Parts: sequence; structure tokens; C-alpha cells
Amino acid sequence: MPPPPPQDENVSDESDFDPNFDTMSIDSDIPEDFPSSTSKDEEEAPTTPVATRPTRASAVKANRQILTHHKPRAPRRLTTSETKWHTDHNHKLERSSFVGCQVQKIFPPHGTFKGNIESYYHTTNTYLIKYEDGDVEVVTYGDMKSLVPGTPEHQATVANCTALHVAFTTAIDTGSRLQNLQRKEPLTYKHARAAPDAQEWIAACDLEMKKLRDLQCWEVQPKINLPNNTHIMGSRWTFKYKIDEHGNVTRHRSRFVAKGFTQIKDVTFFENFAAAPVASYITIRTLFALTALPMFIVLRYDVSVAFIESILDDNAPPIYCECADGYEDKIKYCYLLRHHLYGMRDSP
Repeated sequence: MPPPPPQDENVSDESDFDPNFDTMSIDSDIPEDFPSSTSKDEEEAPTTPVATRPTRASAVKANRQILTHHKPRAPRRLTTSETKWHTDHNHKLERSSFVGCQVQKIFPPHGTFKGNIESYYHTTNTYLIKYEDGDVEVVTYGDMKSLVPGTPEHQATVANCTALHVAFTTAIDTGSRLQNLQRKEPLTYKHARAAPDAQEWIAACDLEMKKLRDLQCWEVQPKINLPNNTHIMGSRWTFKYKIDEHGNVTRHRSRFVAKGFTQIKDVTFFENFAAAPVASYITIRTLFALTALPMFIVLRYDVSVAFIESILDDNAPPIYCECADGYEDKIKYCYLLRHHLYGMRDSP
């Protein structure tokens, strides 16, 4: 009997370990159509969501739910109107008496809208009004009384609406008149001479020139005596209608002004004033307080051409201005100014 083959020391009799296992092909014994080891249920199993850090808003909301989940809700407090409705019988009758009454809402430009009071809400002290045109409105008790004819509030509302309508229409009429007058106001001296009321405009120009000449606002200088390249500031006439509170023309106003935009900085002026000086509030209030005393007498007066009272600085360079249209010859003469004119850039 031949001896048994020698055994490896790592292999036992009770082991199924095959020493040639590493040389075997695993895929060789598996058919191609054999299902995969991964089951379909494992493939379709939902993935576990990744935990994210809660935001501040979600944390506050969660805390509120925790705090208020078991907190009992406080009973609602009765309003003042509800308390009177349940306790004061006269109040209940007075509020209920307006249900079913007719109302009138006045719109002067559009007319009057009529309706009825359908119901009263004692919780909010309001009324439901339904108008004939199908509109529905909820108003308070005070607004409702201004819509019910016969009440003092309704009479006051009608008087107020009428007064506002009259003032509105009057303002529109006055504005339309002003626009028509502004269209008729002359733009130049030539237009004023050709206007239907040219006589009034020429008289207003004569009055303006008389005031300026009495104040000695300028000296008439021949242009031939001026140095070469002397800057001469432009001038023009402005015309304006003066009206009363009813829109009627009271007088014609003409004013001789300078074209300040033709001045040259550091040549004909050095300082530029943005606004005219005005009195302070302390001075005005002091004057009002003094007029309230019985020993003071209030007199109202107006200073004619007060703006022209400003005298030019002697150290300033000479300022020449064109002559007024309709008076001195602008080609041969010009004005050497002694006072400021309206429209100058350095007028105080």
C-alpha cells in the first residue's frame, strides 16, 4: 500500500480550504445572466436625509410653538361699544333707531348719492350702508350721522361741501382769467405800444421812469465818450397786470430791469447775492407784540421802488447800462448807474 501524499502544514483534515483557490477564476463559474448581488429593494431604498443646522427663524418658530402649545388662550375683552350695548338700554335703542334710515352723500361736482342703512355692528360701532348704485360702505357712528338728512351733522356737511365747491369753482375761474391775462401781457416795449391798452402801458412806463429819475439812479452818458471795449449791460421792460381777489384788473405795472446775465464777474461785479435781506422772526414777532398794546397805532404803508434805494459802492468799477426803450436813444447814449436795478447779480 503506497504511503499517503504529504500535506501542507497550513491545511488540516477538517478544513475545506483549497490551496489552489487563488489560481481559480471567480467569474469563470458565474453565468452572464446571473442576477447581481445588489437587490432591487436596496437600490430603491430612500436615502437618509442629511441633518442640517436649523435657521434662526425656524428656531424662533419652534420655540413659540413650544411656549404657546399648552398656554390657554386669554378670553377676548369686550369693547366699549359692546359693553354699552349690553348694559345701557337707551344706547341700544339709539343705535338701532338708525337702521333702515335713508342716507345722502353729497359730491358737488357729481351730484348726490342715496342709500339705506342695512345693519348695525355693535362690536365695532359701525353701520353697513348700501347705495342705490350697488355700492356698499361701512362707516362709523359719527360719519353715519353726517349722512342722515335732518341731523345737525348733515347740515354742517352740506354747508361745508357747498363752500368748498364755490371756492373750487372760483379758483378755477380766477386761474383761467389769469392765464388769459398772462397771454395778453406784452413781452417787449414794442408789443406794449401795439397792445389794445397801449395807453395804460405807456402811462405805467412814464410813472416808472419818473420814480427812477427822481432817485437819480443814473447819469446819461454819450457812448462816444466811453473808452473802447467798454462793457454795457443790457436792459428791458417787464409788464404785468395787477388784479384783485375777484380776478379783475386794477392797474398796469411796468418795470425797468437790467439783464444781469450780461454782467461779467470781476469786471462789472464782485459779489453775487442769492436773495434779498429779510427781517428775522424775532423782529417780526416783537413788532406784532407791540401792535397788540393799546397805546400803539398800526399804520400800513408801502415803500415805492424800495429795492432801488441801494447805492452802488464807490470803489466798484463803473457800470453802464442800455437806455430804456422809448426814451433816450440807445444807439447814442447809455446810463452810468448810481443805484442798483432789478435783475443785477450784485443787487443786495
